[in-house]
Amino acid sequence: MNQIAEFAAGENETLLFLGRATISALYAIVKFGDGGEGTGRLRITKAQRHDLIAQLQNNFGETVTTAGKSQPDTVPAAKRWGHLMYKFLADSNWRSSDD
Repeated sequence: MNQIAEFAAGENETLLFLGRATISALYAIVKFGDGGEGTGRLRITKAQRHDLIAQLQNNFGETVTTAGKSQPDTVPAAKRWGHLMYKFLADSNWRSSDD
């Protein structure tokens, strides 16, 4: 019983880390102004952006574009974090560095 509890605790910590890593990765590609304000731009080009989206679709499958819209509790946490990254990268309000 103790091993099951340890496994569950380790899985929870891993999912929390995955969430933090996802948010950090998104923060890292946003271009900020000199005063730390958001610029509405990314620090990556259109080609890099499309490549990242293709990698997300390749790694998580096409469902990464809609993960959890109808039944969020049935979608694994990793796919939900992948969907968050996809949703951010696909948002046209954030312009690429070469737009």
